Amino acid sequence: MITGSQTDGTGSLVSRRNSGIDMLRILSMFLIVILHVLGQGGAMIRISSHPSTYQACWFLETCAFCAVNCYGLISGYVGRGTRLRISRLLYLWLTVWFYSVSIALIILAFAPELYVQAGVPKAFSDLFIGRELYWTLKVLFPVSMKNYWYFSGYAALFFLMPFINRLFDQLTEKECRRMLRVLFGIFSVWTMAPKAITSDFLNLTSGYTFVWLLLLYAAGACMRKSGYPGWKKRTCAAVYCVCILISWGWKMIIEDLTRASLGKAVFGRMFMTYTSPTIVLCGAALVVLFSKLEVRSSILTALVRFLAPLSFSVYIIHTHPLIWECVLKGAFKSYSALGPLQVIPAVLVTALTIFLFCSLVDFVRLRLFDLLRVRDLCRLIEGKLEGRG
Repeated sequence: MITGSQTDGTGSLVSRRNSGIDMLRILSMFLIVILHVLGQGGAMIRISSHPSTYQACWFLETCAFCAVNCYGLISGYVGRGTRLRISRLLYLWLTVWFYSVSIALIILAFAPELYVQAGVPKAFSDLFIGRELYWTLKVLFPVSMKNYWYFSGYAALFFLMPFINRLFDQLTEKECRRMLRVLFGIFSVWTMAPKAITSDFLNLTSGYTFVWLLLLYAAGACMRKSGYPGWKKRTCAAVYCVCILISWGWKMIIEDLTRASLGKAVFGRMFMTYTSPTIVLCGAALVVLFSKLEVRSSILTALVRFLAPLSFSVYIIHTHPLIWECVLKGAFKSYSALGPLQVIPAVLVTALTIFLFCSLVDFVRLRLFDLLRVRDLCRLIEGKLEGRG
């Protein structure tokens, strides 16, 4: 049972006692970094002379793909029944704005050529918005300019959370279980097959939307109230492993078959989207599994408490638009020429290095914010908005 509270990197309440959920938050962010090393970093580019390396990279990708779903489910699992305060969202927004501006200024001072390399999207150039204005807007308005799609969606979701929580207060456990089945059946199972012929009839865009975050929050809240699915730890591990094998095996087999018969690989990513049934079940299995974990080691507990509040900023730092497009893009293409036994540790070590470096940077930022009493400022603003001073 979760009792007691403290704030996490996304402004929600987290448990002082259930360190398992905090561990999953840390693990999920590490998995997200793995996804970015493989994808944006170029480590899993297919090289015809290294098919086994491509397969190994996609296996890592599949294992990590549920990480964003885990974050969304955790928000609902932890946030249900708690008071969500505007001061927490303000603090998080200031953190995002701080990194958006400070990283841009550092790059402007030491590597201004990256601005030229980044360029301006055609949609903005068609409006006669030049590079200087575009990047000024991009840096100063990170939420509205969608620098971080997850945070932009979360910021909107935050204002709906109190109403969603009140809704779930009225639902019975049986109704929550039924709602979970409806959410899974309609928004995951039913949408999978039409996507194979590019028919995204619910406009979920494979999960990169505010709507999908809203659905994940609702699902997490249902899981918390109903205790469903009530899997044991071994069952959770089995569900995760089976779903990984189905998703990865389908991609590898279908790609080879369609390439041989049609001349190009198609249908391989049917099970490789955030909304895919197998990926959704992977996320649910990890949330249930880690919610049951009891951390007995005092050293591990201290490490979890140290890293959990820093983990969300790992995402904000390494996906800053200038770093994303000009530093991370293609940075690890050379890994695709390694053998399968070499590429896996290379990707893992690289992701861990990025994770730890960004965590160290955020530790400094956290101390700076404490020194400037930013949290107190957010609470003061909250009081003014609520008429308490």
